[in-house]
Amino acid sequence: MRRLFFTALMVVFASCTNSADVQPLLVPARVTILGPHPLYVDINSYERVLSHVYDSSGALLDNKVRVAWSSADTTIVVIDSAGTLNFRNQLGVTVIRAAVDTNGAHVSDSVEVHPIRLTPLNKVGSSLSP
Repeated sequence: MRRLFFTALMVVFASCTNSADVQPLLVPARVTILGPHPLYVDINSYERVLSHVYDSSGALLDNKVRVAWSSADTTIVVIDSAGTLNFRNQLGVTVIRAAVDTNGAHVSDSVEVHPIRLTPLNKVGSSLSP
């Protein structure tokens, strides 16, 4: 009788759970910073760096996991949580990193950033006559 009761209880419990309510565990396998490597950016511009996060099957997890951005040298460039670069008006080279720590998995990618200062053509002296 006891066994029958537990069997019936398990059947009732199993019928009450909805498999649509169960979300798969999101485990990132790779994060990739998009764009050229290394990245050359004018210090007078606002640039946003983008990334893609993939699971082990290659499916995109971009809107399901949070990417943490960081800069190795914040005296050269700071990067915010949206991936926007903010230059500190210094030239030099630094590395920015995109990292994802979710469900026990840690994946990251990095790229060298080379801030450059572009000079508009109208400010450059020229020996060309109009």
